[in-house]
Amino acid sequence: MDFLSEYFNKVKILKEKSPCGNGRMVKPTGFLNEHLDRKVELLLKDGSVLKGKLIGYDDHMNLVLEDTEEEKEDKHRRLGTIILRGNNVVTLNPE
Repeated sequence: MDFLSEYFNKVKILKEKSPCGNGRMVKPTGFLNEHLDRKVELLLKDGSVLKGKLIGYDDHMNLVLEDTEEEKEDKHRRLGTIILRGNNVVTLNPE
């Protein structure tokens, strides 16, 4: 499977798991606030998937995650605590 096919397959899977998949709109800050101190899964623009505990965010939707793990192209690595720029996030789903 080429990169674009794999990327769009991940987007499709994550959208199916999304609480917004039913067509109703959820305000981002309300959604983030509801999921503070919970595990989330993020799909990033580069196709990688991050899983970690959401411990903070700001008005620009920059996120702070702890115990973060990255999955990219069948590789897995632990990142620990990270600050992620909000514009890199394609989808965010609770685990």
